[in-house]
Amino acid sequence: MEMLKEIEKNDKNLPWQYAGMASLESFTSFDEWLDKINKESEGEDLLPNRVPASTYVLASDDQVVGIYNIRHELNYYLLNYGGHIGYSINPKMRQKGYRTKGLELALRECEKMGINKVLITCNVKNIASARVIEKCRGKLENIIIDKNGNELKRYWIDN
Repeated sequence: MEMLKEIEKNDKNLPWQYAGMASLESFTSFDEWLDKINKESEGEDLLPNRVPASTYVLASDDQVVGIYNIRHELNYYLLNYGGHIGYSINPKMRQKGYRTKGLELALRECEKMGINKVLITCNVKNIASARVIEKCRGKLENIIIDKNGNELKRYWIDN
């Protein structure tokens, strides 16, 4: 919940403010969120247009570094805009290599799940994410515009 407060403070109104947080911003209790993500990973109680997804918390020295959400499959929205992996990094922990390490770990989890071709998207203005995706073998397919007018880069990674 501390990471959420940092993101709300540092990334206020950015289109990617809550990317990959598995709707943490909608909860006031960590335990309620944990229950939700556990059910989501099993495909239980999914909201309309949602797919099963596994959420991982990256931590270092008892501090939350980031949250990575891996969607087990792609529906229309995810294929066009969201991708297989979404992630958020604690503003206090940025520029320390954690974003790359976390994405590498998430890609390993995708491989274990049998996701051999991974789609990741990011806002064109999110230069840090674009660099990390490219560093992790992301190949830019195209740039699209979402329903809110945001330009998104769509990358594929052969896993």
